[in-house]
Amino acid sequence: MKCTLSTLKPGEIATISRHLAEGPVRQRLLDLGFMPQSSIEMVRYAPLGDPIEVRIGRNHVLLRKTEANTVIVKRNA
Repeated sequence: MKCTLSTLKPGEIATISRHLAEGPVRQRLLDLGFMPQSSIEMVRYAPLGDPIEVRIGRNHVLLRKTEANTVIVKRNA
């Protein structure tokens, strides 16, 4: 089932399908390792829900919720 990165619950692991971001935001995500077919884990949400922390590879990355909404992922069963 495909969804956006921001809809994952803490501890869930998914695979990146594609990006909907454009311009500098897209380039930043690619530079941080958000490549299609990469595995990503939702770590936690900030107390007010924004930003979110994800783990991609061995790196922990903080993203704004609007940026996370541009990353389409497939939940791993």
